[in-house]
Formats: sequence, structure tokens, C-alpha cells
Amino acid sequence: MQTTAPKVTVTRSAPDPNELDALLDRLKGLLAIDFLSHDPRLQQCLSSARRQIEKHTGVLVDAGQVEVFWRECYDYVELPYGPVTGTITATNGAGTALTLPALGTGFVTLTGDYTDGLKLSYAAGYTPDTLPDDLAEAILRLAANLFDDGVRNWKSLARAHSRYSWAI
Repeated sequence: MQTTAPKVTVTRSAPDPNELDALLDRLKGLLAIDFLSHDPRLQQCLSSARRQIEKHTGVLVDAGQVEVFWRECYDYVELPYGPVTGTITATNGAGTALTLPALGTGFVTLTGDYTDGLKLSYAAGYTPDTLPDDLAEAILRLAANLFDDGVRNWKSLARAHSRYSWAI
């Protein structure tokens, strides 16, 4: 059976585990915990909540480097994992540097036809200082739920990694 490469490949740098430290104290306040013995488990819950929120929203909760490769790209497409916070570098499928129109920062839409493939690299995500309050609250509530009801939530955690084959 021959397989083809996916139409889009997205990779991102590993998140800095210390970026969630700012939320740890808020999570402990939400759960009324004032001692250190639960900190490793709370960090795991925060990390898992961050991953689930990122997957659901397409927003990077913590800053990082993102690389996107499209085998082909037509018309317009919004860049995955925003907000874009730095310069976007682009090459075609052969590795030749491309000059893109000024795309700006934030949630960026790319326009144009790139039949030879397109590889983009850019900095994206929020810092602890720029993370919107409602997004931080969503992470905190999900992490608290995972901490309190961790045994009951195993299906929702595993579902994010489920793979389905439509060929069957």
C-alpha cells in the first residue's frame, strides 16, 4: 500500500514548562491548595490543559517557533497556530527563498498560489504577560477539572490522539 505525504505538516518547538509557572499559583488558589506536595501533578494537569486548549483553538498558549509545510497551497489560508509574533520566512518546495507580501502579526491569512510547495517558519504564541484572561481561565478550569476528576477524564484525553482511517 502506497501512502502520500500529508497536504500540510506543522511542527512547533517544545513548549517551555516554566511558562506555565505563572498559572500554577492561580490554579492552587482555585483549588484551595497551599502546600507543595501536589505541584508535580498540578504541572501535569496544566500542561495537558494547555495542549487541549491549543488543539481546540489553534492558538499557541506559550510562545514558540512554528514550521508549516504545504505540498501545495492555493488561494488563501490562515496560518495555523497564531498569533504570529515575529517575521515569517518562506521557501518553496525546492528550498528557494521567497519574498512574501507584508503579512503583519496576529492571525495571518496568506494569499497566492504556490504549486511547488511552501514552507513557512515563524514565531507565534502568547507570553505569560500577553495571555488573554479568558484563555488563561479556560486553562485553569480544565486543569482543575483534570486534577479533581482525572480518572473520569481519561477518554477525553485519549480522544485527542485518536486516529481514524476513512479507507476502511
